[in-house]
Amino acid sequence: MISHEGLSLDPVAAFIEPRHREFRERVRAFCREEIGVGRHEGDGEAADGSDSRGRRDPDDDAEARVRARELVRLMGAAGLFAPIAEGDVRGCLVAREVLAWWSPLADAVFALQGLSATPALVVGRDPGGWAARAVAGDAMGAFAMTEREAGSDVASMTTRAVRDGDGYVIDGAKSFISNAGVADFHVVFAATDPEAGTRGISCFVVPADTDGFAFAGAQVMSAPHPLGELRFEGCRVGADAMLGDEGAGFKTGMATLDRLRPTVAAGACG
Repeated sequence: MISHEGLSLDPVAAFIEPRHREFRERVRAFCREEIGVGRHEGDGEAADGSDSRGRRDPDDDAEARVRARELVRLMGAAGLFAPIAEGDVRGCLVAREVLAWWSPLADAVFALQGLSATPALVVGRDPGGWAARAVAGDAMGAFAMTEREAGSDVASMTTRAVRDGDGYVIDGAKSFISNAGVADFHVVFAATDPEAGTRGISCFVVPADTDGFAFAGAQVMSAPHPLGELRFEGCRVGADAMLGDEGAGFKTGMATLDRLRPTVAAGACG
C-alpha cells in the first residue's frame, strides 16, 4: 500500500523492529515540518509540487547548495542521522525511503552524511572528530573517491599521497564528488603505493580549510544537487589524518559502500 508518506511497512514487518516503526514516524514528522508536502502529485499536493509555504527542492545549483547545508543542520538536530552512528542499516533504509519520497535532496544529504561518517566508524578512529560532528549535523562531509579516469576502476586513480616527514602530501584531482564546494571535510582516497593497485590506496580525512586543497568548480547535472571537482596541490595532512592503515583505504572504502549500498534501493522505493 502506498500513501503520500511512503510505502507501507507491512510486507517487511518480519524484518522491522518496533524502534524502526517509531523512527519512521519521527522521520515523517520531520518531513511534514521542514520539507512540506511530498513531491508526488495527489494526496493534497499543490500542482507546482510545493506546500502552502512553497517549500520544495531548489530549482538551481546555487540554491541546492544552500538548502543542502541547511538540511544537514536540521536533520542532525532532529536525530535523523542516529542510524548512521549506530550502524543500523535497517534504520538507514527506513530513513532513506521516507526522505526520498518527500525530497530527493534530503535523501542525498542523508546518503552523503552516511558515506562520509561511516569510514571512521569502520576503522574505529575519528580523526578530528569529523564523523561525530557529521552525525550530529554540525558538519557536512564528502566522499572523494571518483576521478575522471577512475570511476568503477578505482585502482587506476592518479591522485597520490607521498609520505613526507610526519605527514603526507596529496596531489591530484577528484571529479563528480557530491557536496564538493560545500562540505566541511572530505574522506579522500589516494595512492600511497601506485604499483600495488588497490592494496596501495590509503584513506585520509581532509578538512575544507587545509592548505593545498581547493574546490575546482561545480558540475551541474540534470537535477539540482551539489556536485563538483576537487583539486589537491601540495595538500599536506598529518599522519594522524589517515583512516586505518596505509594501503587499507580500498578495503575501508568498499566496506563503507557495502554497508550503505542496500539503502540505495530504499531511496529508489521512495
